[in-house]
Amino acid sequence: GGGPGGLEAARACAIRGHHVKLYERNELGGTLNAPATADFKIQIRKLIEYYKAQLQKLDVEVVKADLSIDDPVLSQCYRIVCATGSKPLEMSIPGIKGDNVLGVIDAHLKPELVTGQNIIVCGGGMSGCDFALEAVTALGRKATVIEMKNDVATDVIMMNQVSLKESMAEAGVTLRCGCRVKEITAQGVVVINQDTGEELIEGAQIISALGQTPNRELADKLREKYFKKTIFVGDCVKAAKSGDAIRDGLCAALSIN
Repeated sequence: GGGPGGLEAARACAIRGHHVKLYERNELGGTLNAPATADFKIQIRKLIEYYKAQLQKLDVEVVKADLSIDDPVLSQCYRIVCATGSKPLEMSIPGIKGDNVLGVIDAHLKPELVTGQNIIVCGGGMSGCDFALEAVTALGRKATVIEMKNDVATDVIMMNQVSLKESMAEAGVTLRCGCRVKEITAQGVVVINQDTGEELIEGAQIISALGQTPNRELADKLREKYFKKTIFVGDCVKAAKSGDAIRDGLCAALSIN
């Protein structure tokens, strides 16, 4: 995995003198590439470029491939660092798989798929708020964020939360807190407002930003077959922040003699 945890593990292992192969089926950076599309997230783009430069300088062999549990490299290597990341959380919400619904990661990476002028973002965590702000400032759309809690961006430190909320207010992003998504329809999102009850929030396109869950497909197989030599880092253990994955990657490298 070539997300933040895998990148840091590869960098630190190479510095310590190990020969490292890093397998990534998509682009280096993993889910970091999604928020990096916004102009106000330029530091994330710089971080990804930093890691790419470091891996090149340290002669880390990067292989763009989807590694399977039966690949001979797994049996031949000394240690395995599993950093397969996370995947979108699947919610049993009627209409969540409709044609007017787009996942937030795809919305970031493929702006051509964002076709609606009036956008509703389901999920007011950092990812959903980031995209709502990007949709208004970069794509010229209207955006409404629906959040079940009484506040948005509660998953980031207070300073960043305040800054993000101020930026959204200046851009004209509408926040609908205290609203639980009941159903997604062709007209928008039916919510249960904790104060006023059921209502329809109209919107042409729905962005699902309802969270991530560990991607354990390969991780579970590694636990069965190569448990003693595998170290699990980042979101494949517990979906969290990029900083947590980077710390896990460093600790994994330091644990390998």
